[in-house]
Amino acid sequence: MHNVNHAIELHLKAIEFSLNIQLGNGLIFTGNHDILQLLDTVLARITELSSKKESNAFKGLTQVLRDYINEVYDKVDNAAKNKKLEFSRYPITSNKRDMHFYIKATENVEIDLENYILIIKEIRQTLGQMLDQFLYDG
Repeated sequence: MHNVNHAIELHLKAIEFSLNIQLGNGLIFTGNHDILQLLDTVLARITELSSKKESNAFKGLTQVLRDYINEVYDKVDNAAKNKKLEFSRYPITSNKRDMHFYIKATENVEIDLENYILIIKEIRQTLGQMLDQFLYDG
């Protein structure tokens, strides 16, 4: 999961970087690990650069990605200051009483791997399409 989440983060930062260059706004990319915020920033940059119709198309295209992020955030203890998916970077905390992987649940949290793979493939295709349009064709 760490590799998937990190790949999403890097793709979104690359897309944002390219959009910022095209907009000439002097920005690089959002400097944190909150992939939901990164997605919102990318969509905002697309809105600045493109027509409302194209912007809405990308909002629809990225819905599976948004749903994935929201589901992971919902499972992880993500106080407003900690929406960074740190659970996959640091599986233990300094406070021994904290739950393993920052998960709110005390029971095991299961992942449907077959569904997970399908979702990840769709996210990969979406981010690849966005990279093609904004990084390589931009």
